[in-house]
Amino acid sequence: MAQMESERYTLSMTVNKGKLHHYWRQLKRIKLWMLVVVLVASGWLSAVLLRHNNLQMVDYRKAVLVADEHNGDVDKALKTLRAYMATHMNTRMGEPLQLKFSYERYVKKQIDDAAKSGSATDASAYQRAQDECRTSNTVTYAQCVIDKTSKVAPGSDPITQIKPPPVELYSYQFYSPAWSPDVAGWAVFVFLLTLLVLVLRIVGERLAWLILRRHQ
Repeated sequence: MAQMESERYTLSMTVNKGKLHHYWRQLKRIKLWMLVVVLVASGWLSAVLLRHNNLQMVDYRKAVLVADEHNGDVDKALKTLRAYMATHMNTRMGEPLQLKFSYERYVKKQIDDAAKSGSATDASAYQRAQDECRTSNTVTYAQCVIDKTSKVAPGSDPITQIKPPPVELYSYQFYSPAWSPDVAGWAVFVFLLTLLVLVLRIVGERLAWLILRRHQ
């Protein structure tokens, strides 16, 4: 009985070694130099295409800022930017996009409309407030004009009743996917797949060699 078990074990080992030899030969058919070439090429292509995605996002972002500054079609520029970022990886903006000029135009219109309907003691008070409050910060500018005008006609001028909208309403942040099915995304996929196959090729061949050597 023991002899039969031993023969079965020997036969099983022979079959397993045969399969292992077969798998080893299959692994060796995948040439390392070919994998390395594909890995380097796909890695280089991935880097180039990912950079292109990011630069294209920067251009669309600039288009939004230009439209904002020149009172152009901001909504269209924003939709283009958002659609591009949603379908292309490596397009994260970083800081939120601030529509400074759109906000400033809105606040100034509020102030202008209030000034026209008001009855300030000094007719040139509003103009003087505008000249004195020049600043790159729109929120500070609006508050400065309100404060200076309120000193001329405290509690009665409509300008003093203005409440500028939250800056967040004119701030936009879009996000890009971790992976996208565009050209850059597929290049990255090929790179990672090749890297995986290369690792399996090296590790698998080493393991097969060690196992076969142990059972010689």
